[in-house]
Amino acid sequence: MTLTNYAKGRAREYGAMKRLRKMGALTVMRAYASKGIFDLIAIFPSQVLLIQVKKDYINPKERKVIEEYWSKISADNIRVQVWFYIKGRLKIHDLATEMQNVKLVV
Repeated sequence: MTLTNYAKGRAREYGAMKRLRKMGALTVMRAYASKGIFDLIAIFPSQVLLIQVKKDYINPKERKVIEEYWSKISADNIRVQVWFYIKGRLKIHDLATEMQNVKLVV
């Protein structure tokens, strides 16, 4: 049985949720079927992460929407990230660091 694209994406999101909990998130919420900007919201004691989870690519239109959203946020403790799973390895793009690669250590 072959997984649908939805099932593969959902599996990546659940994997990200597990990783966020291991990192110390107090709570992680998945915005399933919302078709919103972010897939996950993770609340830590000192910051909030708004995360879009992707396989390996974000189209320019969607990236622009995320960047525009980020430009409207003024709180220092809210971070907007895109998590890419490229060949099974996690790469994080953090808009607060101007889209530079950030390695996650867990």
